[in-house]
Amino acid sequence: MLVGCLESGPDSELYGDRGSWTFAGKQDDPSATCKGRCGSPDPTVSGCYCDDECATYGDCCPDLAGACSGLGDKGCLPLMVNGDPQDKLDIVLIPDAYLDPQQLQQFVAAAKVYLGLTGEPGGLLSVEPFASNKDKLNLYYVKHQAELRCNRTFSCDRAEVDRLARTCPGHDERIVIFNNDHYSGTNTFSSWALTCNTTTPEHARHLAAVIGPTKLHCTDQPCTLAISRPWSLVHELGHSFACLKDTYNNNRWGHQYGKGHPNIDGFGCSKWCSGTPTVPAPNNQDCAAQQTEADCLALDVKPPCRWNAATKTCSPQKLVDDKHQLLNVGRGCLPGTGCYQGAEGLQGYRALSYPNTIMGYAEQLEFDIPSLRHLKQLLLKYR
Repeated sequence: MLVGCLESGPDSELYGDRGSWTFAGKQDDPSATCKGRCGSPDPTVSGCYCDDECATYGDCCPDLAGACSGLGDKGCLPLMVNGDPQDKLDIVLIPDAYLDPQQLQQFVAAAKVYLGLTGEPGGLLSVEPFASNKDKLNLYYVKHQAELRCNRTFSCDRAEVDRLARTCPGHDERIVIFNNDHYSGTNTFSSWALTCNTTTPEHARHLAAVIGPTKLHCTDQPCTLAISRPWSLVHELGHSFACLKDTYNNNRWGHQYGKGHPNIDGFGCSKWCSGTPTVPAPNNQDCAAQQTEADCLALDVKPPCRWNAATKTCSPQKLVDDKHQLLNVGRGCLPGTGCYQGAEGLQGYRALSYPNTIMGYAEQLEFDIPSLRHLKQLLLKYR
């Protein structure tokens, strides 16, 4: 998906007429300069700015840092501020490996898309319950031009991320956007997050990272940034802010579902179902240990083991109905929910038979009901 239009301005209620300038086709434009214009509130002929607010809107002229000493050097800059950080959910976006002013402006453009400030579907402020609670959020970003190595969880400089986030008035959640173009060619990267109730230090629990491109696509006008999954920030924030887990299909035993996670549960799903299942809990966790077809098929378990002749492996099956659809073992569940096996392993159960919401495959840009209920509860503490 090509999103993040850089030629059109952002939400006028938040940014007025600012923020529409882009580098596309203007890298060598002699009028795109701050020489003799430092601090001016008026745009250049090219349309870029040289004042202390341009970093906020992402419309600084490319030579601002060199031409105007002291301007644009603030560590933390606002994208949307609704009040006292003590009362708000403060989210800080931090650039990783955006190494020059042009790349930094493109980071700002990507941040606006991910946050839903450009109106693209899947951005944070377009998804409930955040859409109805915009006034409870403060959004900031940090002006930073160096590597943080957050393209991978294990290499991310979490201490430096924490230090940078603390330059902002509030820093409840930290979201790094890493420059995928900078890191490309070495590994395949993806977005990630640390679930908020892990055993890591408190500041590291509320940390996520999403892919941020810098390359502009200008075959059609206006130029755009290529962000294929604008909903991925919302997904990762579900992990870091709300302790939600992925609800993807998973056929493995041995993976313990997290009891502290609001959107997955054990057999029966007592978190959102009040009744007692009418079928017994599966007991086929020993299937994978069987080495021969005879042993596999002879194991007296339910559901029965399944032998794969091609791979010569024995595996457990999920609870399914007579049409081989996942069986709903939940009774007395909240409307719109059930209890289906296969989230976070065969010991985990989710509310939907097919995980097509934000914490699953995101074919529907919404949270499932247990996740939405929990997020609403969390947002009650903010004003």
